[in-house]
Amino acid sequence: MTATLPSGERQLFAVDLTYSGVRVEPGAWFARGLAEIPSGPVHFDAVPATPVGEPRWYFERPGFSWGGIGVAACWYGGAVGVARAVFAAAAHPTTPTPTATPAPAADPNGAPATTPTAAAPVPGAPPNPFLLMHLGAIDALLSDSRRALREAAALVDAGAATSDDGRLLALRVRATVARASEAVLAHAAHALGPAPLAQNEAHAKRVADFELYLRQHHAEKDDAELGAQLAARREQPW
Repeated sequence: MTATLPSGERQLFAVDLTYSGVRVEPGAWFARGLAEIPSGPVHFDAVPATPVGEPRWYFERPGFSWGGIGVAACWYGGAVGVARAVFAAAAHPTTPTPTATPAPAADPNGAPATTPTAAAPVPGAPPNPFLLMHLGAIDALLSDSRRALREAAALVDAGAATSDDGRLLALRVRATVARASEAVLAHAAHALGPAPLAQNEAHAKRVADFELYLRQHHAEKDDAELGAQLAARREQPW
């Protein structure tokens, strides 16, 4: 675990969670996403803690930035899962056609009248052009994310993603993938409407899980940190 020292620096500690002074606060996880993975407050009462490394070492080691890029790769995977529902709707389109269903009696002899109502979809209909627009936008967003992740992997393997360079790379990649992921969620919602969120258990859970996990990105706070790092370098970044 990490904790703040009196100096204000962050320090990594090793703690034995079986110690009697460790108490997990139950019933604090109300999330609809990731419901199987509860998380919540843990209280420590006079629990011994062993420092691991020097202060700030945990955050300044190269692996910390690389791990942040790894989380972005997980976001990309989540976005792909949501995007595939849109692809399926566009690649295998269906459209409802009228059919006749019995209605209340319409003449004195009791012969049933019929009225056209929506029935089972018919395969092979042309896809909605707005659905295709959302699919195209999603593909562009995922392609941007995939290129960012591949570039990051190459820089890490080449030893060019350590220290400040690694932190800057992580901020850039995470911002790119997080922004794309949020847009994919919005495009999917607009393309598919409420039905799969209400009637498709797998899709509804995938969206709920992904939305919560995506909030590991600190949004505007991380964008501000990215801007601060660029300004501190005093070099044209592009």
